[in-house]
Amino acid sequence: MKKITNRMISFAFLMCMGLFLFSLRVNAANNVTTINASGDTQGATISGTTDDDVVAVLIEVLDGTDVVTLETHAVTTGAYTATLSCALVEGKTYSAYVVNYDGSGEPKTTTFSIPISVTGVAMNQTTGTLTTVGQTLQLTATVAPANATNPAVTWSSSNPSVATVDTTGKVTAVANGTATITVTTEDGNKTATATITVAISGTGDSGSTGGSGGTGNSGGTGDGGSTGGSGSTGNTGDNSNTGSNSTTGTQGNTNASTDNKNSSSDSAVKEVKVNVPIEYIVVKGDTLGRIARRNQMTLSELLTLNPQIKNPNLIRPGQRIIIGYTKKTVASETAEENTNIVYYIVKRGDSLYKIARMNKLSFTQLIALNPEVMGRRYIYPGQKIRVK
Repeated sequence: MKKITNRMISFAFLMCMGLFLFSLRVNAANNVTTINASGDTQGATISGTTDDDVVAVLIEVLDGTDVVTLETHAVTTGAYTATLSCALVEGKTYSAYVVNYDGSGEPKTTTFSIPISVTGVAMNQTTGTLTTVGQTLQLTATVAPANATNPAVTWSSSNPSVATVDTTGKVTAVANGTATITVTTEDGNKTATATITVAISGTGDSGSTGGSGGTGNSGGTGDGGSTGGSGSTGNTGDNSNTGSNSTTGTQGNTNASTDNKNSSSDSAVKEVKVNVPIEYIVVKGDTLGRIARRNQMTLSELLTLNPQIKNPNLIRPGQRIIIGYTKKTVASETAEENTNIVYYIVKRGDSLYKIARMNKLSFTQLIALNPEVMGRRYIYPGQKIRVK
């Protein structure tokens, strides 16, 4: 009998302990442990974690003390995410409140603000003119409204071979022509534009080609050119000598002349120093920017040395690019050779590259014949360029 009583006491003790532990489990606090919130004018997204044994949470969005919206959201393995549809106002700050649906445990709160969207962008000027290579113009952008959350912008040029623009809106002239500079907002892709005209004075490689001479009456004097000498060979490619009244036997190039002034009784060979271009041959993967940096110069300086490059973004492997000049001692011609020197008279629209091609010379060969033009940016109508 005593043994049975002891067993009953032990069983009763175990039952009491089980009930006590069960009551602790039932009454344990079910806390919301984390909360994250963000939103826009269409609503808010609330997420976080809570205790695993909670089946739902109550989520509220508050404007001060007023409830904008609330939602009961089921919890899966302790995590919750809810997207609440409601009208929220840009620039305002709201509170998010999350608590276990049964009210147990500690609630979590946080705040979030609605971003202010960009509505437009404007430039400080819509047109501009640059007159020299390398000249700059600073454009600035004003984003509206002034308190937009993300006022960042990007800049671009429609024609980088005419004018480039950097990340701050600074425009740099490259060659004659027109380019449209566009500023674009990161938020909303709002845009504004400015038309930039590059008008470099003088004769440059990007200048327009001047008119060819009309029908000559006595050898066909071309526009701005001198009358060609009898029988001299020229390669201007124009038709200024095709007039029906041209003097027979004098169809010389209207822009070429034979100069015998250099003939001298002194036939001794003399040595002179001339500027010779240093060329770089483009390889796969090269860009003008890399070539410029490698040779310790700016892109504008490299383009000035290579006016034949119309688009800085288009170069090809094997292309020859001038990266500088060096002095070289060469022998001058004898008196006999000097009697055969031929000059080309520059006309409007000409360039050194064009003159070289017309006379079947490379640019390097033309420069070697005319060392005095090295370092000059322009040639001018009426100037004499040696081509033989």
